[in-house]
Amino acid sequence: MAGLTYASYYNNNKKLKAQEEKPKVEEAIEKPVVLTDYQKRKLKIAQEKKLKAEQAALEKARLEQEQIDKAILAQEEEERLAAELAVIKEKQAEQKRAWTKYIGTKYDELKLPSGKVLIKATASEVRATHVTFEHNAGVANVKFYELSESIQRKCKYDPELAELAKKKEAELQRRIRAKIK
Repeated sequence: MAGLTYASYYNNNKKLKAQEEKPKVEEAIEKPVVLTDYQKRKLKIAQEKKLKAEQAALEKARLEQEQIDKAILAQEEEERLAAELAVIKEKQAEQKRAWTKYIGTKYDELKLPSGKVLIKATASEVRATHVTFEHNAGVANVKFYELSESIQRKCKYDPELAELAKKKEAELQRRIRAKIK
C-alpha cells in the first residue's frame, strides 16, 4: 500500500465491493419472484383485508355524506317553510289591521244570506273564522261565509290563508321538535 492513504484505500475497497454486488442485484431483479402456497395465501388474505378496509372506509364516507345531504335538505326545507310562514304571517297582520278598523262598524239593519236580520248591529270582535256582532237582541257570532262579500273584503277574509297558516305552523313545529329530539 505504498503511496495510498487510508481514505483512498477505503474508497477503492468500497468501489470494488459495489461492483461485485452489482451483478447480484441485477440478477435478483431479473429473476422472477416465486411464492410458496403459504405466501400466496397470506398475500391474498392481506389483499382482501386491504380491500375490505377500503370498502368500509368508502361506505362510511358515503353514509356521512348522506347524513350531511339530509341535514342540508332538512335545513333548506325548514328555511322554505319559515319563509312561507313569514309571508302568511304578514298577510295575517294585514288581516288583523283590517279587523281592527272594522271593529265598531255599525249597521242599522244587517241582513244575512240565511235570512236572519240583526237590528242595530255593531261589530265587536273579528276572528279568522267569524265576526261577533252586538245587536238589539244580544250577541251573535256570524261565520264569514255567512256574511256578504263586501264585509269579507273589508275584513280581508281568506279561508285558504287561515287553513294554510295552520298547516305550515304545524309542519314547522313538527320539524323543530324532530330536530330537538
